[in-house]
Amino acid sequence: DVRIGDTVVVQRAGDVIPEIVSVIIEKRPKDSELYEFPKKCPVCHTKAIQEEDEAVPRCPNSTCDAQVKEGIAHFASKDAMDIDGLGYKIVEHLVDVKLISNCADLYRLEKKDLLKLEGFKEKSSQNLIDSIESSKTRPLNRLIYGLGIRHVGEKLAKVLANQFGSLKRISSATEQELEDVHEIGPQVAKSIIEWFSQKSHLKLISDLLELGVEPKESAKPAGDGKLKGLSIVVTGTLEKLSRSQAHELIEANGGSVGSAVTKKTSFLV
Repeated sequence: DVRIGDTVVVQRAGDVIPEIVSVIIEKRPKDSELYEFPKKCPVCHTKAIQEEDEAVPRCPNSTCDAQVKEGIAHFASKDAMDIDGLGYKIVEHLVDVKLISNCADLYRLEKKDLLKLEGFKEKSSQNLIDSIESSKTRPLNRLIYGLGIRHVGEKLAKVLANQFGSLKRISSATEQELEDVHEIGPQVAKSIIEWFSQKSHLKLISDLLELGVEPKESAKPAGDGKLKGLSIVVTGTLEKLSRSQAHELIEANGGSVGSAVTKKTSFLV
């Protein structure tokens, strides 16, 4: 029962995550109101689903306008397909004017489509088309991450890419085959199976491949290299690389990427 304006007791949980322990009721504002979780999605009005052991109610409608926009924006994000110039506002506009309705539609866009839109000139239109085109050969792990499979973050996407080598092999993997991978537990395996069991998702993958998306093989950690035996943690903002690009360079040169500073850390960048 945490409310707006409450005074709370906070403790450090895990590495740095602040956790609310309790509310100091006597300091609560007199006009505070009990917060009610939405029963329906505020965008498509589908009944919200709250899974067991989860605090968050979710919209289960994959065609919901908000989910479509967020999904495409995630696909285009820097750590996924890294489509420069395709921020959320542009994604939102492209969906609203019915030029795109999924990630594959990005690869159907032509310069003439963009030139009809407000704010797009010759150069900006060409730049976006070029950026979309160049994203076709991103590493497989980035494509997997960009698909937005529940519970599959950047690290797990890399594990899947290295273990299975192609979307086709991942899509046909059994729950047991997935669980046999060290980093994958039953919940994640089930989530991957469920994602690939949906016809709309298989159609999306088929369309992406037909439209020329050919992910290159992910750089597997090298056995040898300049950074062999070193554990490197990357934090903050780097001047010339994204964090994920720095991680790829470290692993390609034989190093391992740490998520937090420990006594095994060789360098903090």
